[in-house]
Amino acid sequence: MRNLLTKFWAKLLAVFLLLAFALVAVASAVGVYACAEESVYLDGGTTLRRDALQALANRWSRDAQLFYTEYVDAQAGGWELDDSWAERFSEANTNFFFTVSDEDGTELFASYAAPYQTHCETWFSTNEAGEALSEERQTFSSAAQRQVYLEELQRQYQVYESSQWEEDDADGTLYCLYVYYGPRVDLKLDGYIRSDLTAQDSIAEAMRWVERLIALRYGLMWIGGFAAVGAVLALVFLLAAAGRREGEEGIHLTWFDRIPLDLLVVAVLAPTMLGLFNFMNDASGYGAAVGGALLCVLLLLLLLALLMSFAARAKAGTLWKNNVIYMVLRLLWRLVRRLWNGLRDLVRALPLCWRTLLLWALLSLVELIALVNSFGGGDLFGLWLVEKLVLTPLLLFAVIAMQRLQKGAARIAAGEIGYTIDLTRMYGAFRRHGEYLNSIGDGLQTAVDERVRSERMKAELITNVSHDIKTPLTSIVNYVDLLQKEPLESAAAREYTQVLARQAQRLKKLTEDLVEASKASTGNIAVHAAPTDVNLLLSQAAGEFADRFSERRLETVLTVSPEQPEIMADGQLLWRVFSNLMSNIYKYAMEGTRVYLAAELRGDRVDATFRNISREALNLTGEELMERFVRGDRARSGEGSGLGLSIARSLTELQGGAFEITVDGDLFKVTVSFPLLLDV
Repeated sequence: MRNLLTKFWAKLLAVFLLLAFALVAVASAVGVYACAEESVYLDGGTTLRRDALQALANRWSRDAQLFYTEYVDAQAGGWELDDSWAERFSEANTNFFFTVSDEDGTELFASYAAPYQTHCETWFSTNEAGEALSEERQTFSSAAQRQVYLEELQRQYQVYESSQWEEDDADGTLYCLYVYYGPRVDLKLDGYIRSDLTAQDSIAEAMRWVERLIALRYGLMWIGGFAAVGAVLALVFLLAAAGRREGEEGIHLTWFDRIPLDLLVVAVLAPTMLGLFNFMNDASGYGAAVGGALLCVLLLLLLLALLMSFAARAKAGTLWKNNVIYMVLRLLWRLVRRLWNGLRDLVRALPLCWRTLLLWALLSLVELIALVNSFGGGDLFGLWLVEKLVLTPLLLFAVIAMQRLQKGAARIAAGEIGYTIDLTRMYGAFRRHGEYLNSIGDGLQTAVDERVRSERMKAELITNVSHDIKTPLTSIVNYVDLLQKEPLESAAAREYTQVLARQAQRLKKLTEDLVEASKASTGNIAVHAAPTDVNLLLSQAAGEFADRFSERRLETVLTVSPEQPEIMADGQLLWRVFSNLMSNIYKYAMEGTRVYLAAELRGDRVDATFRNISREALNLTGEELMERFVRGDRARSGEGSGLGLSIARSLTELQGGAFEITVDGDLFKVTVSFPLLLDV
């Protein structure tokens, strides 16, 4: 079905089916409506037949009037009547016949007589004879005088029909040639429609369609319902296929879809609807029906194009944005926002004192305007002036004090915890607030001093304890080594000495890590910065750990930077950082996975990234993993001490670099970043 939505032939077939079903549904609805209006469902079509016959009789009566007028003129003028009239109203060619009588009821003419099923009576006027009674040519001095003459002539002779020609000469003379005919005669025409409808004329054809409509009165409901469902399904298919094209993914917008939607509706749909409305009001007959049907089809096609464009725009997300109204509103919003931002920045740039004075002046001006326009405002002007003279200095005093407190709080928040706010000429709540801020600064200074002293004592304690442990630990390691060289007959004794040797080496490594971590965090390591090639150092780390990684089936993927970037760093310290990270990968990476090492140039910085898949589930953040003695292995069953990442971060920051850990599920990523060394 999805592929069918992109086929052009499927869309074309759906358009054809939609037009056909829609026209059938509309025609069925019109038929059902006509049947309901004429009570066909109640009386079986009696009323509809009667009204249809009456309408046909009335229409044919108008043609009969013209026929009789031509007949009278021919009799009066002594010329023969056109044969087409006689053939049309002959008994063999029409089911309509009529009689003409005067006001006294005397029958003047009859076409023929037969049993009939409907009768209509109409009155019309004609002249007594078909020749002109007068023809005059008059000259007038004005158009108004000419009009008065014509109206008087009509009243005097009671003319039935007249003709006039008016013309103006170049010299301004007005002429009128008026031709009028004999006295007016009122006649009655009685029209009838034959009962058997034996003649094959338009009356018989119309009544056959009436009988078909009556016979299909119930079937039209099913036909119309089926056609409506088919039209809806075709429309749904076209809306789903809108914007889709064969061989292309996503939604494709044509030039028609890029025209602003509101402009498209106004430019296309409105004129079409207006033309259809005017056509339906002015046209009549079979030609009007055909023209109306064509206009309906055209309107339906345009409406379908708009609906499909609407659907395509909605799928592409341009329904609201591709409108002239949206563009205008967005432009206005941008202008308003820029004005507002400019005004806001201008106000923020002003000192607090000037901002307050500006707001105070505006409020005072509004208050003064309201006071002047109010009843009795002139009497209160003096009171308003006294109020402003008293409140303005007090407001300035409060604003100046607030500004001093604000500046002091900003400096304390910026890190100047030893800063003291000047409290001279401050009173009341402002002075108490200033004292609180000064107390906060003193408290922060005390807390910082305590924290620094605590960190110093902690570092000294680690250093001293590590040093004290290191001496006996060295003896233990040496004596265990000597003990292993002695011949031991017991297998258990040999196993015990191996455990002692392994744990002694682990304790020695932990002690060395503690000393190194203490020195790195306190900055007690000398840094000898020099230009360092990151690509080379990273390649050395990959080669150094290649054999150890192969033991755990870890595949190294190395990517070096083609720019050969250099940084200012201590090569030995940076190697210790890389070595710690590679050891961390060796200890905690999942076996059988890949390890990605990359050196990248990003703007003015060089990044060395280490990525691997963790063997254990990582439920810690990057910051938590960089804390001392924190390990990803929460069971602490591995061989790590939890100091490697902390030492690596301290050594990196000691050289002026940045150290960042990213944890995304089981993906563990470390980024070591240094500023790029530019050529001098």
